[in-house]
Amino acid sequence: MNKIEQKYNDGLCRVESGIFFTTDQCHRIYFDSKRGYYPGNLEALSSLVTENGEDWWFTTIAQEEARKGEFVAIVGGGSYEGEGFVALKKGTKLQWIIHLESSEVFTEVEIEKDVVIAYANNFPHKNTLTVPIDSPKEFTFFEQ
Repeated sequence: MNKIEQKYNDGLCRVESGIFFTTDQCHRIYFDSKRGYYPGNLEALSSLVTENGEDWWFTTIAQEEARKGEFVAIVGGGSYEGEGFVALKKGTKLQWIIHLESSEVFTEVEIEKDVVIAYANNFPHKNTLTVPIDSPKEFTFFEQ
């Protein structure tokens, strides 16, 4: 089993903002005031481990899940203030997980057509993350 799926099954995810795949590859997610959140290039998980350390994992705390056909989307937060995650499983197999260090906890989720829509609605925040199931790199994040 790959490291991302093994750690997720143990209730853990990498601390860095990113899109993590069961191929043990990831896109780091960056933020700037003009572009908002955006993904970097695909890279090996081992580069994050080398750069930041093996122990950079946080405990995931699931809040809600949504099902559509064979897909299950799970959302929640973590052991640090202000972070949120969205994970997608196909059957029992993890497909990807997105972690944002400053999105706030995602508390609601739905799957519409082929898109996962996650909401972080804890006062005073009202954030929405939309993620195409087959191309999570094309996510959008809206702050209201």
